[in-house]
Amino acid sequence: MAKNELLNDWQDFIGNNKIKENNFVIKRVVKRNGQIEIYDRSKIYNAILSAAKAVGKDDLELIENLTSFTEKKLFNFISTRHPNSVPAIEEIQDIVESVL
Repeated sequence: MAKNELLNDWQDFIGNNKIKENNFVIKRVVKRNGQIEIYDRSKIYNAILSAAKAVGKDDLELIENLTSFTEKKLFNFISTRHPNSVPAIEEIQDIVESVL
């Protein structure tokens, strides 16, 4: 494998875009079992939606705002680490809980 191909594969794995507040990019997360999976914003949205429904709230605009706020807090949290750092599910869960 050529050096450029290896570099491109590595950049694809870690995400070749830096996290930017206006263009939020997290490519991967670390699951509880240590596996790495693709970041899925809808999982945060669905977790917040479930919590809201549990307390009798179903305002989808509120859910979207809380999801966006969670992502902003995640950005602030992850920006203090190495640019190629991958957040763990537990860290994301802690941020969601603090937002709620």
